[in-house]
Amino acid sequence: MPKMYRNINRVLKPGGYSLFFETHPMGRPFDMTTYEVKIKQHYADVHIWANDKVPNYLWRTQDFVNAIATNGFIIKQMMEFHSRPEDLHCHNYLYVDPDDKKDASNWPGNTFDWKVNPWAALPSCLCICSQKVAY
Repeated sequence: MPKMYRNINRVLKPGGYSLFFETHPMGRPFDMTTYEVKIKQHYADVHIWANDKVPNYLWRTQDFVNAIATNGFIIKQMMEFHSRPEDLHCHNYLYVDPDDKKDASNWPGNTFDWKVNPWAALPSCLCICSQKVAY
């Protein structure tokens, strides 16, 4: 993450903006393979893993913010987004696979009411708008 922001700083003009949009790390500790809310790892467990030889980085919110702040940017705004039915399934904690063998019609994930479906209480996306410092 820090290397990415060093490169963004290198190519961006002073006063230019960077918009960062990513899956929210809040969902990372949870096991998304089940409809039950289960913790699979500690939030602070940051590591890199490869799936089909493609690296995946598991960052925390502070890793994003610190990479931005220590590489010549000022954070202008940060927003957390919740899932919507039209979101892509890979960014949506509430997604129900229509081909799933379980009876998805009875699963609480079919509702966006967090009192019924606990996944709906978590933000699914993180967006940070930052500006390169003009010296």
